[in-house]
Amino acid sequence: MVIVVVRWYILPGKDDEFKEIWKKMVPDYKDGLFRELFSKPVDLPDTKYHTLDFESKHYTSYINVGVWRAVEDFDNAINTKIPGRRPLNDPEQPNKDIIELFDFEFKLRERIVMNVEMVRAGDFTLPLADF
Repeated sequence: MVIVVVRWYILPGKDDEFKEIWKKMVPDYKDGLFRELFSKPVDLPDTKYHTLDFESKHYTSYINVGVWRAVEDFDNAINTKIPGRRPLNDPEQPNKDIIELFDFEFKLRERIVMNVEMVRAGDFTLPLADF
């Protein structure tokens, strides 16, 4: 099992546009997907809950956490939803690519795939999916 974490940097005033596009990024292939959790930081005044900064006056951070059977399942499902990447085709810069951003992005989203090492369960059951 793997967890895929994606951090989105959304321009001020573009949250609704981003959320509508994100809702349409439903994977065509869901075999291997357990759940995706779409979230954004909560501003809590107590510093014991605030030891990792995601906030900025320049953008709003959104975090998507996907739980997948394997990275291949994620790739099969999401590959067509990721905006294009193409070579710059500049002989002076042979190793550079152009990566498309959505109009609502402050900068390119970041992604990491992590292996699940252990699983701990509690007494809480996850709510039903929104879609």
